[in-house]
Amino acid sequence: MQSVLYSVVAVWGAIALVLAFGAAAITVIGVLLLKKKNTAAGIILSLIGAIGILLSFALIGCICYAFYFMTSIPGYKEAKVEEFNPDGYSGKLATISFPFKGDSVLTESNSDKNLDIRYSSRDGTFKVPAGMHDFSSYEIWATDEKGGKWEASSWKTADFENTINLAEDSKMELLAGPPFTAKLSIKEKSDGTVSFSLNYKDRKGNDFSLLPENRNDGAPGFEVLSASGEKLWSGEFKYG
Repeated sequence: MQSVLYSVVAVWGAIALVLAFGAAAITVIGVLLLKKKNTAAGIILSLIGAIGILLSFALIGCICYAFYFMTSIPGYKEAKVEEFNPDGYSGKLATISFPFKGDSVLTESNSDKNLDIRYSSRDGTFKVPAGMHDFSSYEIWATDEKGGKWEASSWKTADFENTINLAEDSKMELLAGPPFTAKLSIKEKSDGTVSFSLNYKDRKGNDFSLLPENRNDGAPGFEVLSASGEKLWSGEFKYG
């Protein structure tokens, strides 16, 4: 979001500077014509140039004000990330558990403070402060039989659509996460290439993305086999 904002400000700032220099040039020409006794043309160009300069500075002022106003809104700033440590927390705690018993992270976003709070777990059980929570995402990591690490994440978990109120020492089980069901979507692009998208859902219908942690290992390949099992064609996919 910040990079987009900076780009917009840079473009409009450049436009304002070009207008200012153009208006200044017109003003100078008007003044020179006045000195040469070309009164009518000199007055017109001088007025146009002066108005252009005023409008340019007004535009620059509006850009500066808009930039200040937008950057003062928390949503336009890079959110700070805070790791919650239950061992160092002196308040009352509650427990949230998931069926997946491995490395996982719950993230809670506080837009008022522009803060993301991360709760980490090694076994799918999270200790969180008792009270109201507004979780925004759930991420898990697992290793396949070849040692490759995969990440599954969801920002559309149904359990997070509303705030969750956890009483002191209460326990809540959320059923988001694996096993996943994959659905293949195929689209042909204008350049003749074909894109394949795998859409993953868990048992409750929550959407998940599933990606290898290290894409430098190369994209997966594919083989086309005949009815008898003979390999007819093979190749490799590309990410993107």
